[in-house]
Amino acid sequence: MRGVKYLEGASAARDGWEKTDGGLFTQQLLVVANRLPVFAVRRGEESWSLEVSAGGLVNALLGVKEVEAKWIGWAGVNVPDEPGQRALTKALAEKRCIPVFLDEE
Repeated sequence: MRGVKYLEGASAARDGWEKTDGGLFTQQLLVVANRLPVFAVRRGEESWSLEVSAGGLVNALLGVKEVEAKWIGWAGVNVPDEPGQRALTKALAEKRCIPVFLDEE
């Protein structure tokens, strides 16, 4: 079942490469990393707060306007419940991030 969730999230990586003005970005980058460029804090059963993480790669890519980056990685928090995973996935999509959920093991 976990593989199916990953594939659903990965298929979303193909969508949304348009600029806000309707054009396309000149370069598209899919970053697969151990951590996402945001730090997730749970505020409720289905509520999350996201803050940009500090890091060399994150800071470098934020300054490049011609590249649209999407990220796949761990959100830095264990989310064992389905409602929490759905809510976090939705919140991260707004930041162009696709979470990989890991269990405690």
